Amino acid sequence: MEMKQVSQNEKAGETVDRKFPIYLIVIISIIGVTIAGFVLYKTVYLPRSLLAVLPDPDLTGVEDQVAEEIRNRRLAVKTNPGSPDSWGKLGMILDVHDFKQDAIPCYKQGLALNPNEFRWFYFCAIVLNEIRSPGALDFFEKSNQLNRDYSPLQVRYGQALLNAGHLENASETFHRAISLDSTSSHAYLGLAKIAFSEARLQASLEFLNKAVELKPEHREVHGMLADVLRRLHRTEEAAKEVQTARHLPQDLRLIDPVYEKLEAQGMSAVWYRDRGFALQAQGRLDAALEQFRKAMELKPDPEGHLHVGNLLSQLGRYGEAGSQYRTAISLAPNYVISYNNLGETLFKSGRAEEAMVWFEKCFRLDPQFPNAYLNLGAIHMQLDRPAAAIATFRRGLKNTGGFLPIVNRLAWLLATGPDPSLRNAREAVTLAKTACEKTKYSDPESLDILAAAYAESGDFKRAVALARKVHGMTVSSEQEELANQIESRLNLYLAQKPYHSK
Repeated sequence: MEMKQVSQNEKAGETVDRKFPIYLIVIISIIGVTIAGFVLYKTVYLPRSLLAVLPDPDLTGVEDQVAEEIRNRRLAVKTNPGSPDSWGKLGMILDVHDFKQDAIPCYKQGLALNPNEFRWFYFCAIVLNEIRSPGALDFFEKSNQLNRDYSPLQVRYGQALLNAGHLENASETFHRAISLDSTSSHAYLGLAKIAFSEARLQASLEFLNKAVELKPEHREVHGMLADVLRRLHRTEEAAKEVQTARHLPQDLRLIDPVYEKLEAQGMSAVWYRDRGFALQAQGRLDAALEQFRKAMELKPDPEGHLHVGNLLSQLGRYGEAGSQYRTAISLAPNYVISYNNLGETLFKSGRAEEAMVWFEKCFRLDPQFPNAYLNLGAIHMQLDRPAAAIATFRRGLKNTGGFLPIVNRLAWLLATGPDPSLRNAREAVTLAKTACEKTKYSDPESLDILAAAYAESGDFKRAVALARKVHGMTVSSEQEELANQIESRLNLYLAQKPYHSK
């Protein structure tokens, strides 16, 4: 009986042993299939889904170094499609070289892989805003959630909200920008635009005055100040702002260190030239020249030689500048501005007679090119040839359809010229009135010339009234030298005497 019991137990154990491996196999199989599926998803399906949105821009006509960099960054994405940085950096190189639409999916893919990366949200918001996409506001808001303490973001977000008509939110955003950076003239300008749109002219004026106090070189602020002052019927102050704006650079860039890192990716000739122009506007001429020369290495075209020549001329290196202009002419024989600038350079270096030859060549190429008439007239005056200068300006007046600086030069000579036989007060008044009408009686130079023309015609009452007006404009705009000149002429008019130049 005992032997039999043992035998039954053994059989039971054997049954258990036989069943256990089956469960183990099932479990292992399930795990294996799961792992295999995950690996397949990670190595095949996920990369395929990610790479499905990989842009393949047409690089025809793109500069070689730019095309090569785009290809390298596409390869980096293909090699590691799960890397958010690879996607974002591809977006940056596409964005900065004007493949804006192709940059957007790259930024979005980078965000899908890393939703906490501020740069990709921010750059994508700026691109969407540039192409006027309504989705820009969502991306600005997500950028804002990640980095509320970045003032340039608040300025850009505020501008986008303002353009979309969300004035209350825009105002809050601009105020936040100011709380983060109290020197932000762009934020004050934004607040001024909101106040202006709501017909709160005094508030707009206060914001603009604050912006000018912070950044006197902000051209857009002066332009808007002129509009507000005109609405407030302060016409003389408005005229002063128009005059100030004319002498300022076209745009005051927003200081944005994060976005500047994207711009630093620019490696085309256009980008080197843009950086050169920015440095030139800052007065950093040697640094600007270096950027222009790099642009020339990449794209040696007539325009590049012209830019380099202009900088060299500014630096007083007239011989080198002349060589650049001559090269530009050899590459583009019809590039009239190169002829003119070569003539200017020769004139500055004391070679007036040789310069005149090049201005005459300008006329043969393009009789409507105005600067050549101004330059040739100036040479005739320097050489004490007022009759030749008047003839040059008359020819320029006819061929350019009344180019304003030529109108002014001719009117000035006819009113104040040193040779009495060449003065013509009646014609001078007519020309000066034309100039004043074109500038809506807001340009001090044109008004000064009209005052001199009136004095030459014997109408001292009008001459005095205009001279006083111009003197007030120049004093308020801190044009000290011009103010002093006009004051001396005013004293002559008060004494019933015309002004004659030497």
